Amino acid sequence: TAQDKHGIYDGVSIRKLTPLECERLQGFPDHFTKYGMDHKGKEVTMSDSARYKCLGNAVTVNVIEVIAKRLQ
Repeated sequence: TAQDKHGIYDGVSIRKLTPLECERLQGFPDHFTKYGMDHKGKEVTMSDSARYKCLGNAVTVNVIEVIAKRLQ
């Protein structure tokens, strides 16, 4: 839920994952979500919150690869 708090323990405190770390966990290339398109089709830099939202709604690439291989 939106109230859940997730993060990584770094030995001292709990910190939030960076968008780059989230991309790597999802199996996407580095900076895959850094740029997007605005409503006019112009390339823009996406905010971290928009990047988190995209990554949270994505299907994990690594999982799909394993499923596809098993179906073959």
